[in-house]
Amino acid sequence: MEVQDESHLDRATAVSGTGPAIVGVSSPGGTTTRALHALKNGRFSAVLTEAVDAAYVRSRELGDELEAKLEAGAAD
Repeated sequence: MEVQDESHLDRATAVSGTGPAIVGVSSPGGTTTRALHALKNGRFSAVLTEAVDAAYVRSRELGDELEAKLEAGAAD
C-alpha cells in the first residue's frame, strides 16, 4: 500500500498489517466464506471498522512512544 502523505502511514499500517489477519484466508464456497457471510449479516462491518480504528490508534501510540524514547536518548 502506498500513501501520498506520511500522516496516513499509521492508518495504512492498521489496514494492510492488521486487516488480513482479521479476515483471514477463504476459498469460494468454503466454510470460512460461509462464516464471513453470517458475520456480515450481523454487526461484523461495524466491529471490523472498530478493530481497524483500534489498530490505527495503537500504531500512533507506538510511534509516539518510540519518538519519546529516541528524544530521551538524544538528551542523554
